[in-house]
Amino acid sequence: MKDEIVVSESVQLGTVQATSPADIVDRASEIATVLAKVINDRKLFTVINGKKYVQVDGWNTLGGMIGVLPRETKSEKIDNGYLAFVELVRTTDGMIIGGASAICTREEKNWGKRDEYAIKSMATTRATGKAYRLGFSWIMNLAGYESTPAEEMIDGEFTEKSNDNGKKPEQKKAAPVIKEMNAEIQAAINHVGSDDKRYGDCTVEELKNKMLGITKVLNDKKRLAEHQIYKEKLEVVKLVLDYKK
Repeated sequence: MKDEIVVSESVQLGTVQATSPADIVDRASEIATVLAKVINDRKLFTVINGKKYVQVDGWNTLGGMIGVLPRETKSEKIDNGYLAFVELVRTTDGMIIGGASAICTREEKNWGKRDEYAIKSMATTRATGKAYRLGFSWIMNLAGYESTPAEEMIDGEFTEKSNDNGKKPEQKKAAPVIKEMNAEIQAAINHVGSDDKRYGDCTVEELKNKMLGITKVLNDKKRLAEHQIYKEKLEVVKLVLDYKK
């Protein structure tokens, strides 16, 4: 008796269940429609050469919608920078369904004089976006955006918004420094705190108060389990403060 090939009657996209490949495309299209609105409303993208590249916060939004979250597994110091590894974990059962690695070094023009924590953080940010891209870029395409995360884009031109007279200004060449820095700072500016307020909308005084609150948590030995989360929050606040100065 020959072995029979059994075709599964269900397909799973993260935590989203579907009954067939056609159904999964329909479900993904529904997700993409909602995702596109969130990315557009919150401006979680960067325009390069007239195309929209989604920042890592937008990719994380996609992950949250389908129940797939990133988990940094390792961050190694390498020559002049860091190498980070990120896994994608399904929230329902903890199964690892994807992952990627990425680097950030001082050899890059934008990072030669940056603080070490920022270089480390960008390596993790890039690995996160890349992990989502490898597994779910097709959904981002359905949403109308490019499949490469903004943080991976180094070369290109930024397209500015139209003038009040409706005419589109000429594209301006921007050095890699400006482009990549824009992507990181925009992500930090669009970060929403526990008060439902974007960091970019906070005053310098409000940001300093956030830093004080975060520092208190980091100094509290009873809250060690939360330290990694608050370290990342502190990095984001510092980026926005530096931008506002």
